[in-house]
Amino acid sequence: MDENILHIYTRVSTDVQKEEGTSLQTQKDLGASLGNKLGYPVKIWDEGSQSSSKDDLDNRPVLVELLGEVQKGNVRHLYVWNADRLSRNDQTWSMIKVQLARNNVLLYSGEDSSPKDFTNPQDELLINLLSSISSYDNKIRTERFRLGKLNRIRGGGWLGGPPPYGYQIIDKKLVPNPDEVKWVELVYEIYNNGKSFDDIKMELLANGVKTRRNKSVWSHGSLQQLLRNTHYQGFYNVTDKKSGETIRCECEPILSPTLINEVRIRQKENSHKTNTIRKSWSKRNYLLRGLLYCGTCGGPFGGRTNPNQYLSHYYCTAKETKWKNKNTDKYKDCGKFRRSLKIEETDKLMWETVIDVLSKSHLFKEETKQEFSSGFHQSKSTDIQKVEKDIKKVDAEINRIEGLIVDTETDRLLKNRTPKQIKEIMSNLEIALLDLKSRRERLQLELDEGKKDQRWVDWLKEFGNKIDSLLENDLSVEEKQRFLNGVLDKVVVNIDPNKQTHKLNLNFTLPYVNDELEWIKKGNTKRTYKIKGGKKKLTVSTTSKKK
Repeated sequence: MDENILHIYTRVSTDVQKEEGTSLQTQKDLGASLGNKLGYPVKIWDEGSQSSSKDDLDNRPVLVELLGEVQKGNVRHLYVWNADRLSRNDQTWSMIKVQLARNNVLLYSGEDSSPKDFTNPQDELLINLLSSISSYDNKIRTERFRLGKLNRIRGGGWLGGPPPYGYQIIDKKLVPNPDEVKWVELVYEIYNNGKSFDDIKMELLANGVKTRRNKSVWSHGSLQQLLRNTHYQGFYNVTDKKSGETIRCECEPILSPTLINEVRIRQKENSHKTNTIRKSWSKRNYLLRGLLYCGTCGGPFGGRTNPNQYLSHYYCTAKETKWKNKNTDKYKDCGKFRRSLKIEETDKLMWETVIDVLSKSHLFKEETKQEFSSGFHQSKSTDIQKVEKDIKKVDAEINRIEGLIVDTETDRLLKNRTPKQIKEIMSNLEIALLDLKSRRERLQLELDEGKKDQRWVDWLKEFGNKIDSLLENDLSVEEKQRFLNGVLDKVVVNIDPNKQTHKLNLNFTLPYVNDELEWIKKGNTKRTYKIKGGKKKLTVSTTSKKK
């Protein structure tokens, strides 16, 4: 061991200090000056910029290496600008002090050429005292920083770090980024149209849209996080780790409430589906996509087609999804009789059955008749005053909900309710507020365009006047899907374990099945009628394909 070497350990707590040169170079210069005064050559151990908030040996590789040399007996003289450069953590500092004492290391600090000897009780007491003061100062500074950050957030300031995609930081506040807003909206619209994350990735790649970290290819995780962000609807929550306090922060929304609400609904519908199911659906646009559900486990049916293996069937996806669900008991019966439905035969049966029901339904004919007799082909007049009145009511409800959010925030600050109660209330209020904003947007659209019940009118306009000829028309899969989605809620598939058959329970949106027209005589000559006896459900059978 060369005892005439002064080992200089340097560290700063932040990158700012490192860049501005307020500590590192000063520490090195002071150490070198002391080495010259003592007549010792110096060796620099530069830790660089390391945070003191996690003041342990895990984030100090240079210090660990230095302590290794101490244990080997290769270090006799050690210089630090201040004892807290080694550690402000009491436990870590005790470990370091033991190592220095065991190996008779003399510790120099500041500009003092007189070392501290850990075998000297007076020196040890002084070092411990200075270290405790430094540790206390660090804790006070950390707490002051934490409270200042929370106050800045309450005042509408950004919490720090990179902003979410679609926003930028101006004057320490979160504001929309015009160059990114359009891509956020595009992602939401593509997802809402039923496309996969791979489709979204390809669209962004084709347009040269890069991630926040300047990557050309977006990951599924990045897209999922973008779809989960609440910033786009006008708020975000920040939780302080120490106190557990959650602060609701307002920001400028950049997306339509209706679009966000529709995406949230789609996310909820897709939450139980695995990537395997979504992939199988996305490869081919099956006619009964999103309509078939298993009568045993309640899960959705998937579709699989492979001409090389002669595969073309709908099937219960329980085997693929049960690993994600803790309650696997409800899937046990699905595994016993895993038969599938032939796609072509099932599509043909469903299509012909629905057309047959509607062509015989007096209720469906009456709805079509009323739409056309009320001037369907002409622009329908809108009751402007009624819609404006509805908008005012919705605005009043929005103001009331926003007031309740403020009151709930006040209750949280005053601790009038438990954190669990506050969280539940805030969640319900946010859902209600989003629904109201979505409703207002629909009313405004109705007011601007002069239309009511737009989806139903468009559906009747497309199909209502040609129901009898739908079987002969060469419609695309997308057109048939729009037709079925207009009249069917879902189709539940039940397996008969004793036979190779499936029973398909069709659930219509209205009671079209087997309704009757009853004529009522009024007076001597005038007659009228009413429709009665219809049902929403119809059961048909089809053969299954044994797997």
